[in-house]
Amino acid sequence: MTTEFFSSDLSSDKIYKHSGFSSFIKDSFSSPSTQPEGITMDVNNNIYSADAIKDKIYKHSGFSSTIKDSFSSPSTLPVGIVIDNRGSIYSSDQPLDKIYKHQGFSTTINDSFSSPSTTHFGLSIDSSDNIYSSDVGGTRKIYKHSGFSATIKDSFSSPSSNPRDISIDLNNNIYSIDNTSNKIYYHSGFSITIKDSFSSPSSEPRGFDNDNRLQVLSVASGDIFSVDLSTDKIYQHSGFSDDIKDSFSSPSTNPVGLAWDDTNIYSANSTTTSDSKIYKHSGFSNIIKDSFSSPSEIPAGLTWDGTNLYSSDDLVDKIYKHSVFSATIKDSFSSPASAVAGLGWDGINLYSDDQTAGPGDGKLYKHSGFSSTIKDSFSSPSNNPNAITHDGTDLYSDDSNSDKIYRHSGFSTTIKDSFSSPGSTPFGLAI
Repeated sequence: MTTEFFSSDLSSDKIYKHSGFSSFIKDSFSSPSTQPEGITMDVNNNIYSADAIKDKIYKHSGFSSTIKDSFSSPSTLPVGIVIDNRGSIYSSDQPLDKIYKHQGFSTTINDSFSSPSTTHFGLSIDSSDNIYSSDVGGTRKIYKHSGFSATIKDSFSSPSSNPRDISIDLNNNIYSIDNTSNKIYYHSGFSITIKDSFSSPSSEPRGFDNDNRLQVLSVASGDIFSVDLSTDKIYQHSGFSDDIKDSFSSPSTNPVGLAWDDTNIYSANSTTTSDSKIYKHSGFSNIIKDSFSSPSEIPAGLTWDGTNLYSSDDLVDKIYKHSVFSATIKDSFSSPASAVAGLGWDGINLYSDDQTAGPGDGKLYKHSGFSSTIKDSFSSPSNNPNAITHDGTDLYSDDSNSDKIYRHSGFSTTIKDSFSSPGSTPFGLAI
């Protein structure tokens, strides 16, 4: 796929889409204000821009002037912005000399650090979550940070005196845009060596990004995911442990069920109305790629077989096989109990659980393929299982009585390991 490049310009108040790495313009639109600064693009091809006049950060609808959302920047001069593959915005602010990590697309700040100089502007981020920044007045340097921190791993002098913004591609080549030379530069790796350059479309270039920077972050094999009703959060754990690698707020206030297709996470919200939805996220992020209404009002469990999604519903006590990710039902059957919750898949057989609270009532079931025939079952460790998943060898379950997440030995009551869930009401698992 051809890489597309995007730039913004103060003299024309325009945001441009280039044809490849060239001065040829495929498309453009007027920015929301008279002082556009940094720009970035997300995995769904929505442009984001920073406005130094209104002190706003905007989310556009695709590549257009239509604004889907906005929020006020943490200070009075937002200059650089970048978005990661999980949907979190990073911004730099020149008066306070700060670089911020926001909670998703919001004014809430999760973390911040002081920039390496007093006149920093550009921001980018690579696939290993290392931040890059540029300085336009003091050191005139381009910096590679160690993760999201003030620690500098490497730096070099910019090819001209005013690097206003930077970007990086998947091969770790740096791009910089310079307001003094009015040039856009393609660097060889992270170095001052220039592979190519062209003149910017107008006389005051400001922001720059490329869509080759974006890829869904790979997740280490064996990481478990959980969702908790008490926190309304979806968590990525480090392996099977209570160490949290990442998290984000769920799309709703009643999140249940999780599935993972090795690239994207799936979640559901459970209501007592017709508003219940099943969501496909972009990677592990709060960005929603697609959604549809669940077959009934109280979806509970989700799992993925490599091609199709499965869901369970606690209102009608049904388990559904969907056609890929859609509301179309390929098959269904009645669940083995009256309070079906979690679902799992081992490549051949479906697993389900019954969250009926009571001594010995909470059961875990192994089905014969996708059918109501039960091959085996046993009581859950704490009688109220809300979710299960399967890694092809072992079953995993969570329980809201004990607030624990368990790894079973195969399909058995024997517990290989367990840890406390991040919140008090675990209600979804995936691996």
